[in-house]
Amino acid sequence: MAKSIKVNLGTIMVCCSVLFGLAAFFMMFAPAVSGEGKIIGTAPVYSGAQVIFGYSENDTAILNFNFLAFLGLFLLPLGGVICACASLFTGNKALSYVAAVVFVVGAVLAFFTVASFKSGVASGTFYDLYNWKLAVGPILSGIFGAVAGCLIAGKEILKK
Repeated sequence: MAKSIKVNLGTIMVCCSVLFGLAAFFMMFAPAVSGEGKIIGTAPVYSGAQVIFGYSENDTAILNFNFLAFLGLFLLPLGGVICACASLFTGNKALSYVAAVVFVVGAVLAFFTVASFKSGVASGTFYDLYNWKLAVGPILSGIFGAVAGCLIAGKEILKK
């Protein structure tokens, strides 16, 4: 007879939270910002990795390193690590709440990608040529991060 594995709701919520955090992290490879041209021509679209770490064409810097976008990206896997540590130390509620806050702050920073985009543009005139808008990557990253934070906080709330 096979052993039955007992899995409670809290374990499922922690696993889902870590998976949502990883999915939010990998959204950095999706388009992050797109420009609608004030001039006729192609509209540029930059991925999250280009916005965060910088981008250059033909040895000309287009985008520089963007610290605020990097912080938002860094907080999402950090929340997953804290979440996993909180599940290992089952009696530590504070660590679960810290993970939830880290996830939510990372999610909020993901939504500020366009606001912080101007600080990473190498040439100010390039920024003014387009109307920049948020693309699919930061939107999904913010949603996934917020859901991950709600799941890990919900695990502690439901435990009571």
